[in-house]
Amino acid sequence: MQTNFHSRFLGAVFATLTLAACGGGSDSTASSNIAKYVGTWQSGCSQDTRFADTSNGNKGAYVKSSFVAKENSSSILGLKLTQSVYAATDTTCSNAVQATITRTGLSDSSSTISPATKTMSTGFGVNTWTYLGALTLGGVVTDKFDLSLAKLFNSNAVTTLGTIQFNTADFPAATGKIALYLSGATLKTGAGSSATADPTALSTDPGAIFTKQ
Repeated sequence: MQTNFHSRFLGAVFATLTLAACGGGSDSTASSNIAKYVGTWQSGCSQDTRFADTSNGNKGAYVKSSFVAKENSSSILGLKLTQSVYAATDTTCSNAVQATITRTGLSDSSSTISPATKTMSTGFGVNTWTYLGALTLGGVVTDKFDLSLAKLFNSNAVTTLGTIQFNTADFPAATGKIALYLSGATLKTGAGSSATADPTALSTDPGAIFTKQ
């Protein structure tokens, strides 16, 4: 199960990061610290009980999160977040995707649900990481960011995509602090225990570790 703040809210958190093959936090300007995270990233496979697999006794489905990051400014990354949901029995996320949920990062108050393709796409605000500075965790220097995620939907509603059911109330707007550490093509992340707390460690949850696509 996903257990930390970043895993719960990036899910696609989020969600969701590169062009440099070194750890974060050592560059001299904000721009150089965020440029290495530009691109498309995908997490490992992790169970997320917010998604109920109705074909397997409503057990928690397995999820891979991905995100596309771009530079909005010298210190802010804009994100498009996607969660690919797999069956509750697909513990390696290696079979067919059962549902796809995307927070586009647009502010057009839109929501499109396609039963045919088992997809949901929404645009209820921007998703951003704002660079704050360096943070040392476990002996490595990471980059610390303020995280801001838009809500998935404009109201609370139980939604079904194929065999996957979830409540949009479980995907609210969220803020918090995250740490990013890049080593080669692997991006490790950590999150604070609350919206205002600094991260204290990098997560070992596969859903919070990303690779460059």
